[in-house]
Amino acid sequence: MPLWIDPAGREPSVPALRMIGLGMTVVLIAVGVLLGVSSTDGFADKSHLTLVTDRVGDGLAVGADVKYRGYRIGTVDSIDVESDGGQRVDLAIDPGQFGGVTVDVVPAYFAPNMFAGTGVELVPTGHDPRPVYDGQEIRVDGGSTSLGTLTSVLGRAGRLTATLGDPEVYRAVDTLLRYSAPGIHAIGDVMPLLRQIMADQRMTITEAMSDLTAKLDAIGPAVLPALRVVDGALDHTEYLDQPNGLRDVRDAVDGLSKRLVVPLGNILGRNQKPLLALINLGLDLGVPVVMSLGTIPQAYAKLTSLIRATGDAFVVQDDSKVRLLVDVLLEKAPQIATPLLSTTPRGGRR
Repeated sequence: MPLWIDPAGREPSVPALRMIGLGMTVVLIAVGVLLGVSSTDGFADKSHLTLVTDRVGDGLAVGADVKYRGYRIGTVDSIDVESDGGQRVDLAIDPGQFGGVTVDVVPAYFAPNMFAGTGVELVPTGHDPRPVYDGQEIRVDGGSTSLGTLTSVLGRAGRLTATLGDPEVYRAVDTLLRYSAPGIHAIGDVMPLLRQIMADQRMTITEAMSDLTAKLDAIGPAVLPALRVVDGALDHTEYLDQPNGLRDVRDAVDGLSKRLVVPLGNILGRNQKPLLALINLGLDLGVPVVMSLGTIPQAYAKLTSLIRATGDAFVVQDDSKVRLLVDVLLEKAPQIATPLLSTTPRGGRR
């Protein structure tokens, strides 16, 4: 029984529907194949370069990117193993970028990150700038490297940490722990001191830096004049660059030493005792004089206080008479004040 009945009797038969479905399936498969080949540049005109190397980068697979100076120029077309253990890596490269590749390139296997797929970076060495041609084979003997792949990262980490398993490292750590007790006790003794210093801190680091900045700003105007003085001094030493300049300076210093320094030293050596007597006499007279001069400001200040206190001691009462105020301190003998504070027969106080 047909799936659809046309009243006019024009419905398709089952074999016709099967043929139509088979034809549509074939068309869809053909379109999918064409799209897949097109997406992988199957119809593009590619130039091929073959690398013959003794090792292939970690995880390199067919379809991986091929880059030259950081720019993607093709993909890995195939990887074959030869009978002698070498690998033949066929690279399909865009013809427009093929002319820039030179015959001195070496492969460097890379990954954009540690978990991404491995690609090939063609790195020129600069030894032979000739361009490669289509189908050329380049033999690379032990010149490939792995950059950023998971295996290479773990390998480097393993090599770096291999020294931690050395018995010498264990002995060094054991020795450090064995003799670290005095250092730990010293740190424990120093920490309270540091805490006390922080508690007694009068000025914060910020304030200290601000003060230092102000001091540097004050010193700044003197820097340029000092540099000018140094520059001028260097300019006045140009004679040292002359052929006989340094020798003349040395002769002048030697002559000054022979004619002034040495005779002066001989004079001082012959008259040592009289000079010592004169120096001692000067010190005996000068030191008391200097000490006396140093007491003049204090004496002047005390004299001013004495004059002010004397003026305050003499007061004028209401009867226009001047009286002297006397303060009597009787802390050690209070019984002396008893007669003075006794009551008179009239009820007054003396």
